[in-house]
Amino acid sequence: MDEVIIRQNILRYLFEKETFVKGKELTTISGLEKDDLKYIIHFLEVKGYLIVKSSSYGMSYYTKITKKGMEIIKDILVKKEEVPYILK
Repeated sequence: MDEVIIRQNILRYLFEKETFVKGKELTTISGLEKDDLKYIIHFLEVKGYLIVKSSSYGMSYYTKITKKGMEIIKDILVKKEEVPYILK
């Protein structure tokens, strides 16, 4: 699967959850191995789209979407007309 699509799916999942989620949940929805997922999570964290509460070499990290992440996923969903009722 395309990395951009995986990032969007992760942000969408975090947007829907609205709270911290465990890394294991993200491996399930992304279909990635934990090492590949860490790379994507790090990328999204550096860009400011999500917050990683605690991180270690295992899957014991908790992730939550930021306001910046919410804005970008809203824009993507509105453009795809999946959630047309979201106001910008």
